Amino acid sequence: LPQQPLQELQELRKWVNQRAKEQLANYTALLKETLPNADIKGRLSEGYWVNDFVEVRIDERKRQAKIGTRFHAQQLKGDISVVTVAEAIQAELKRLFERPFDPEAFLRDLFRAYLLALTADGRSGQIGTPVSLFSVHKFVTFLRQQDRLFQKGDGRHFQPYLPDEFAVDMGRLLERRHTELQGYWLHLHPVRNPKLFIVNFASKRGQNYGLMSFQPVR
Repeated sequence: LPQQPLQELQELRKWVNQRAKEQLANYTALLKETLPNADIKGRLSEGYWVNDFVEVRIDERKRQAKIGTRFHAQQLKGDISVVTVAEAIQAELKRLFERPFDPEAFLRDLFRAYLLALTADGRSGQIGTPVSLFSVHKFVTFLRQQDRLFQKGDGRHFQPYLPDEFAVDMGRLLERRHTELQGYWLHLHPVRNPKLFIVNFASKRGQNYGLMSFQPVR
């Protein structure tokens, strides 16, 4: 009798290990089946890109997974099942893409932030001069806090606005081709070294950008 529970435990462990191997062998298909509305590219051994923006890296040997961007990611340990990874992917997609977005307001904030970044660089009024995208992001974040304080009279809670959220909003703007304001058009300057990865969600093409400017419309 004492050996019966031990035998059942061994059989259960064998069954679990077998199911785990089967899931890993069919991981990509199962992940796409679990997230039918997501655009998933890649494979288990090399990693996945979801909606051209969220990166998924899975280490089978260490039983670990990383889901997100270089600015925000979830780390999973132990349980790297399709269901658990899919839940983490959904959470990241929701954080990035389910925020309200007003292209008119965002473009206005972008232009105001660009002017502030020029001033911070000692180039006040020199519209057309490229400035750091991260500097513009910093000032857009500042303007959002300022507007929130003015509208709600509540400055107690800082509202975070991560660079990857900023990059998604830039991609949304490019998708709508809504890039002209007050006689100027938004121009992004690519760089070789990774800075801010921005995807044009219309063309599905992404690139690393480091600088931005507003150029006169001609």
